[in-house]
Amino acid sequence: SHSDNDHAGGFASIVDNLPTLHIFVGEPLKSPNKSETSVIFCEAGQQWRMGQLTIDVLSPYSLTANNNNNSCVLRVTDSVHSLILTGDIEQQQELLLAKKAKHQLDSDILFAPHHGSKYSSSEPFIRSVSPQWVVFTSGFMNRWGFPAEQVKLRYKNQSVKMVNSGLSGFVRFTLDKEQIKIQTYREDLASYWYH
Repeated sequence: SHSDNDHAGGFASIVDNLPTLHIFVGEPLKSPNKSETSVIFCEAGQQWRMGQLTIDVLSPYSLTANNNNNSCVLRVTDSVHSLILTGDIEQQQELLLAKKAKHQLDSDILFAPHHGSKYSSSEPFIRSVSPQWVVFTSGFMNRWGFPAEQVKLRYKNQSVKMVNSGLSGFVRFTLDKEQIKIQTYREDLASYWYH
């Protein structure tokens, strides 16, 4: 999504070991050494298809000095369900999205901006997305305290169900026309070892 190590740290290994034609990035990264690979900067308004899925780039609108707000924000939909990947955007970018892309934000699943940082997940943004589920991608007992208590409260106040990969491990959503089912490694897939 952007240049922070927890988002781009494995970039070189992936590019070196997987055949890639196009790489979409939120901001400049070290370019791959493959002449057949093109690097494309994410820009609001881009769209492409991947099988049955449509992927829309909602942000960034332009590169800023705040690299978190340069994150590629993607909405992925199969025309029945949708999810939003937010990278590390902060409240300033969320409010811009709520203003400029309000009608594109409505989604079933939201990957919490900036892992649940207190500087993200503003109430207007959560309202605009109106997710059933929010996923906090954070390490167990991480030093930043993600997700922040006030952020969890914002989601709770809007009746959004929460799952934290740092506590639950692997998270799997199964989507069909009628419902969204969730399984987690700790609670469902390897529960014998944890309970």
